[in-house]
Amino acid sequence: MKILTSFILIFLIFFISDEHKAHIKPDVIPVNITDIVKKENWSADDYNLLTSQTGLTHISLDILKQENINKILSVQKAYLSPVNIICKPHMLLSRTERLTDTLSPITALENGDILITSSSHVLGFRNGHCSIVIDAEKEIILEAAFIGRNSEFSTVDRFRKYSSVAVFRLKNTDSETRSKIAEFAAENLVNKPYSLLAGVFDNNSTHCSHLIWSAFNAFGYDLNSNGGKIVTPSDIAKSPLLELKQVYGLPLTFK
Repeated sequence: MKILTSFILIFLIFFISDEHKAHIKPDVIPVNITDIVKKENWSADDYNLLTSQTGLTHISLDILKQENINKILSVQKAYLSPVNIICKPHMLLSRTERLTDTLSPITALENGDILITSSSHVLGFRNGHCSIVIDAEKEIILEAAFIGRNSEFSTVDRFRKYSSVAVFRLKNTDSETRSKIAEFAAENLVNKPYSLLAGVFDNNSTHCSHLIWSAFNAFGYDLNSNGGKIVTPSDIAKSPLLELKQVYGLPLTFK
């Protein structure tokens, strides 16, 4: 009985201490960025201010400058607004935090982009989750979600429901290369059985970060930043081969 009580106590300590990481609100004061957004050219200071107010780095800002500058204003509103979050069991001891009355403002996506969330956690360890954008226009992603479910196509809205998300892009490559990686993933990595041991003892299965690693590794890009046999979403986020495009509910230093 004492052992059970101790286990429950440890679980509660881990659970409670971890919840403050569910969504990290940016520590900035909202400012009116309308005039800056409408400027024909942005200075380095303009980019820095826009990034601090929206969570969009220069990559996504440049995309929206060409496509829809008003989107930058709506992203700012969502980025700086308070959120309501619910934490629900996912599987076994795993839990996931999700937004209850809003969606994260993921935008300016391109084929081959990587979505990473830290919202999934087991006790005090945030294992996270990730996926690859297959068709940015239709907002189709490929992911290996959890045990008992094969890798499958889904939509970006699944990630918009998470309380935190970061968007990464392969650095120093053109859109054609990144699209080819996405095409490879769509043709070769769908309907794979889920296994936490994928790549270690089993080469016929996958899991979320192994799927991402496999797609890019097929083109000579090893995104496993620690070089081990097991790759996690955190390992991918820390890869020097990637550049950050956007964060929501995470610090701009997220890596």
